[in-house]
Amino acid sequence: MELTQLADGLVRIDRSGRTYLGITTYIPGGRFGLTKLTTQAREDGWLVHNAAVSRWRIAGVTQLGDHVYLYGDFVPARTLSEILRLDWEHLLPYLIRLVRSLRAAESQGAEIGPWHTRSMLFCDDGGVLLLPGSLTRLITEQQSATDRLEFTQVYAHPDRDDQQNHSFALAVICYRALTGEFPFAAANEEELREAMRTRQPLEAALRAPEVSPEVSAVLQSVLNPQQSEALSLDRWLELLTGWRSNGVHRPLTDQQRLEIQAQALTVERKRSRSYRRRNYWRRNWKKVTTIALIVTLVGSVPGTMLRNWLQPRATAGMQPDEVVEAFYYSINRFDHSTMEDAVIDGAGREEIREVTNLFVMSRMRLAVEMQTGFIDAQQWRSAADDTIPEGTIPYGVAELQILPRYETEQEAEYLVRYEKWMPGDVEALEDPQQTDRLPTLIGLLREDRVLLRIDRGDWVIYAIERLSESLIDQRALQQVQ
Repeated sequence: MELTQLADGLVRIDRSGRTYLGITTYIPGGRFGLTKLTTQAREDGWLVHNAAVSRWRIAGVTQLGDHVYLYGDFVPARTLSEILRLDWEHLLPYLIRLVRSLRAAESQGAEIGPWHTRSMLFCDDGGVLLLPGSLTRLITEQQSATDRLEFTQVYAHPDRDDQQNHSFALAVICYRALTGEFPFAAANEEELREAMRTRQPLEAALRAPEVSPEVSAVLQSVLNPQQSEALSLDRWLELLTGWRSNGVHRPLTDQQRLEIQAQALTVERKRSRSYRRRNYWRRNWKKVTTIALIVTLVGSVPGTMLRNWLQPRATAGMQPDEVVEAFYYSINRFDHSTMEDAVIDGAGREEIREVTNLFVMSRMRLAVEMQTGFIDAQQWRSAADDTIPEGTIPYGVAELQILPRYETEQEAEYLVRYEKWMPGDVEALEDPQQTDRLPTLIGLLREDRVLLRIDRGDWVIYAIERLSESLIDQRALQQVQ
């Protein structure tokens, strides 16, 4: 037997004077797996050329080295996995061909099953080769979790049938081709399934502003867990051919693009926060129920303590570096609640007290002058013009750098460098009528050592150590700007 590599996942097998196409199964070798696969391989695949459907005879299964191949009649081809690397304009004709082939094959009784991007092949002569659903399911079951995630799971909703998943897979593929990202991203199958069931993806027109809102709405109608719509293959063919003729992008000015990107950031943060909270309740409902039961029976837990246990942290579900970022940038928003959720054991006590006091002062001034008197320090530092609006002063953290020192499953340490901007005389802000006493702006360059650990399933900061602090020369800063 002679084997020649043809393309990614495909080989040419010359055996006993005959030539076969070999499809890599990505399953581990072994007698049990080979026996099951050999038994199932008696069912033929499907070759589709336009509306003509014929059988693709599977000759058998063989193992060469560490690879297991399914082989049959030789047909020069490329896998869907390889085709998906193309850009939108070059991918679109292949999607149209695939939809037509699926429609033709199923009209002849073919059972395709869930999409497997290594089991759908585009033939060089314009046809499409499809393996039977029973075979792709068996292959998927024996593949590693990583391969399952890449080849199948990202295109298959866990609660939809095969017909509905045709529509779901097409929406996922179009979304990724247009935006460069999958609508649902996760580290493993469990997280992916949960995201598909509960998390609303960011609209394609927000993730990639040039995408037409009409195209984005179609994809969102299929992907959104709350408003899922399974489009038929006929409808998908109509949509794809229309998009090929009319295009899917819209012209935007630089200003419009920036506004959409800002909107996308706001929407994504809001949905991520909501998703983390829902996940917290889903994962911890037993703990919450137990605590509530104890309080009911014993009646000795103060109400504030109960609320602290029952209410998920604003930082629930965040990675350790995200908790650190949330703590420091919450200073700019006077968000003392998030800061308190991010810490334990009294860490950051002075920062939280300062933010709480300034929050009250800003609300007092807002009531009198209809403005808080503060501007975000990071926005001020990022602006091309360093002019400070009259009657305001920059406050908060800017130029934040979070450098990892070490991380285990239970503990993490970071070196945090940042600028801290604040008024030099806070008392001047307490009386908004005394505009002649506006405080002096002070900038400090700081370096902190931040320690985190797992507490009740969440990463929290338990210590902040100030390593260095120096005054920023604002004259030099203005020269740089």
